[in-house]
Amino acid sequence: MNLCWDEVIKNYSNKKRFYYNLNHLQHMFNELQEVEDFIESIDSIRLAVFYHDLIYKVTSTENEEQSSEAFEKRI
Repeated sequence: MNLCWDEVIKNYSNKKRFYYNLNHLQHMFNELQEVEDFIESIDSIRLAVFYHDLIYKVTSTENEEQSSEAFEKRI
């Protein structure tokens, strides 16, 4: 689990990220908290939130796909 956490912190803390950063993750989890009682597999959703924007390169159109691939490797 530490590998996942380290990967998330490293990528979302990148100084080149102006929006998809740790503040963005906090916002996502604040929103999720409002509905988590209605979600059966909340831990799966939380993990997906951590990885949804893991890869972010401004000029790339494949960020979501690459983030998804990274998520698949970890699960």
